[in-house]
Amino acid sequence: MASINNIHKSPLSFGAFLCFVVAFSEGSIWDDPCQQQSIVSLFDDKDHLATLDLNKICENGTVDWHYPQGSLHLSLDKGVNSRFTFCMVMVESWVTYHGGFTDLTDGRNVKMAMPSTDHPSCIKSSHGKILVSVAALPDQYYMTSMKYTVTVNHQ
Repeated sequence: MASINNIHKSPLSFGAFLCFVVAFSEGSIWDDPCQQQSIVSLFDDKDHLATLDLNKICENGTVDWHYPQGSLHLSLDKGVNSRFTFCMVMVESWVTYHGGFTDLTDGRNVKMAMPSTDHPSCIKSSHGKILVSVAALPDQYYMTSMKYTVTVNHQ
């Protein structure tokens, strides 16, 4: 069996050691409360509506939407006295397949601009809440990934 001191001599042993460290380390990405997932069944229809309540402690977050179909509503409630700006930011990844964002906060129905590298797409909260609808594309994909930021507006 390879010791820790000799592990660099065997690439296979080093790879196994690295996998062990990643799999069993504390604070892995799977424990991050700001990295959330929505998983849709492949058997749901194309008009499926799912809602994901975002964690109110997060200033930067990621949403992975598995098997996107229909729409995914991203909801954030930071409390009635909270004022904040919510921004969708550009994700440079192979999994950025979505049909766009719509601001549905407080009865609005406003298309949001698609975020680009230097320009996030932002909305203002109303009564401490936001509601953003993410549309899936007509074709079925394995997943899509989105990033967001939340900036509290102090007065």
